[in-house]
Amino acid sequence: MEINHIINKCKAGEKDAFRELFSIVEKKSFHTAFLICHDHGLTEDILQETYLDCFKHIHKLKDPTAFHSWFYKILIRNSWKLVKSHRKVRLTSVEDQELEPEKYFTGLDSIQENQIMQTELEYMLLKHIQKLSPKTRIPIVLYYFNELSIEEISQIQGCLTATVKSRLYYGRQQLKVCLRPYMNEDVSHSLLKQKEVHQ
Repeated sequence: MEINHIINKCKAGEKDAFRELFSIVEKKSFHTAFLICHDHGLTEDILQETYLDCFKHIHKLKDPTAFHSWFYKILIRNSWKLVKSHRKVRLTSVEDQELEPEKYFTGLDSIQENQIMQTELEYMLLKHIQKLSPKTRIPIVLYYFNELSIEEISQIQGCLTATVKSRLYYGRQQLKVCLRPYMNEDVSHSLLKQKEVHQ
């Protein structure tokens, strides 16, 4: 079913439509939250609060085609809110967790295209994305893993499209340097190449 039709059914209060909508966004919203907070349990809390906010406020979404930017803006806001509230509690680092990279990357077409599904490389990519600053990490995650446009990301982050492009460029350069020891230059370029943007 077309997602715009599902959203309209959600706005009409159909609970089954919400289940269908959440099943569509579940995988990508999970890895987005995880790449922000680095913690499995906190990720689940973020998703629960985000889905609740979506359920309560989707009637305010005037344009169904804007759902992704609207949804991820809520998700990122809740991510930072809950991370901030847990700052006094030591968040488990990526090295301390039983990391399962395939759990976060399976089904992501942009990654599959670049053929980097070897476990060691997935681990290193995830690890180094988490080391990026928040302002750089979020555009990388939204653009490459969630396939949102630069315009959508600028709306989510509340900044100019030029700022998003700058953060993507800076993030790519950092990741290329970090990943260079683990793969050759051709694979590194393929993984982090800039997608064509249709303005």
